[in-house]
This record gives sequence, C-alpha cells and structure tokens, in this order.
Amino acid sequence: AMNEGEVLAFVAQWGLDESAQTILLGLPRHTQMRMLTEFQPKPGTRDPNRLFHGFLKSLQNPGAAAGAHGFAPSYGKGGPAVIRPPHLAPRAGKGSIWGAPAAGGGLSQGDLAAIQAFATQWGLDELAHQKLRELPPHSQARVLAEFAPRPGTRDVNRLFHGFLKP
Repeated sequence: AMNEGEVLAFVAQWGLDESAQTILLGLPRHTQMRMLTEFQPKPGTRDPNRLFHGFLKSLQNPGAAAGAHGFAPSYGKGGPAVIRPPHLAPRAGKGSIWGAPAAGGGLSQGDLAAIQAFATQWGLDELAHQKLRELPPHSQARVLAEFAPRPGTRDVNRLFHGFLKP
C-alpha cells in the first residue's frame, strides 16, 4: 500500500479533502496505483473531490459505468467536470438509464463512504440519500459524476429528485 506521505502529496496536489484521503489510504494497492496514475482532473476543475469519488467508483466497477448506455467517464480528457445543461446530458437511446434498484446490500464500504460524502456535500435529505443508495452502480456513478447544483440553488433535494427522473 502507499505510505501516508505519498497519499498526502497526492491529496495536496489535487486539493482533495480528508474523506478522499481516508478512502485512498484504505484502498488495495492496485487501486491506489491506478488512482495515482490515472486521476488527472483538468486545470480549473470546480470540484476535484466529486471527481475523485466518481473516478474511484468507475475503477471499482469496471465496465459498469460505460455499460450499454454510452456513459464512460474520461476524467483526463474533459469528463464530468464540464457541466452540461440537462438537455445535453448523455441519455440512453431506449428506456431508462437508471434501471432497476440495486439488489440489497451489494455496495462496498468505499461505495457507501462515497455516497455518504456526496449526500453530505450537497445536503441531501434522507429520502434523496436512500434513492441514491438504491440505484444500480452505473447510475450511482453517473449521479456522483454529473449532479452539481449551481451555488445558491434553493432546493437541492427537489433538483436531485428531478435529476433522477429519466
């Protein structure tokens, strides 16, 4: 595993928070190394922590983020850090990209920590937090990567529920 000095340097380089540092220290060595070599937010990225958690999710669920839906995070080349109006966001060609709720308890501790950090970051209420936990992994990754209310948004929970609608 990475030593604490390497983790601290990485966290400082990208302006990550304590939750990202804790998660990074607890990851398996191969995942840590992929984070070190592949996580490269563009200069001016508004929320590197959100990007970190979304990128981690894509590493933990290889292929799930891309699925048949055409959503494949490419963080090094202008991925979800670019905020698109809803009508330009990636959508599935047929049916809902959200799919059926995930079968109970299939989330890892890292997933749960990322979801908890996301819910706390945006001030989501318990209903919104529960809906996020119930999404299939590829949908969770999309929400973590793309949901970014503008500063001053009055009702983040209402916006979140609207974001979840296909």
